[in-house]
Amino acid sequence: MPKFARVAPTGNERRKAPRYRPAVILPALLGRHDAIVADLSTCGARVFHFATIKRGDMLRFTMHYGEHVFSSLARVLSSAIEALGTGPSGAATYESRLQFVDPGSDEKAILASLLIDLQERQAERWVRNAKGEYAAEQLPRVVAYYTRLQWTGHTWLQTATRDPRQPQEGLTIPADTRLMEQKLICDVYEGADGAGRHLIRAIATAVCESAPSV
Repeated sequence: MPKFARVAPTGNERRKAPRYRPAVILPALLGRHDAIVADLSTCGARVFHFATIKRGDMLRFTMHYGEHVFSSLARVLSSAIEALGTGPSGAATYESRLQFVDPGSDEKAILASLLIDLQERQAERWVRNAKGEYAAEQLPRVVAYYTRLQWTGHTWLQTATRDPRQPQEGLTIPADTRLMEQKLICDVYEGADGAGRHLIRAIATAVCESAPSV
């Protein structure tokens, strides 16, 4: 099974509320710039994005999930480069932690409802998978985002990106590819020879190119 390198939380991070990692890609906006929600709580979020921001900045955070829209001012607690050259037009990908600043009662209710809905959908999917009754997830398909899986020779580096181009080693796939399929593709890639890997990358390119834009 492939192993993915992920960024771990810093030891001095203090969380006022447990964070939930969505099983789907949630698009968001930081000001006017695109972002991807990595995890979420009633107090804040961790996001990937492609424009520079600084610790202490105050930005409008807006997140869409189906017909739900959550919007709040957010304070940047930390921001760092997660990967170079993986964003649109070769931009860097940044990872930032945000703290929501005084969201209104309506916004709090929307966020709480969204978190409950995400958790219930994930729990239902786990039960169906355990019974062998997997059904396609009826969630908004966000295909403007991709997952870059770069093979180092001994592990996989996973990066959120808006750039569908393939890395020199590994592959780029739509971000909403199921984790089970993602692991299977990586296993096959590891065991393939040069020609096999070239074919896998060609298929991945075709899949990314055929995905409808949003």
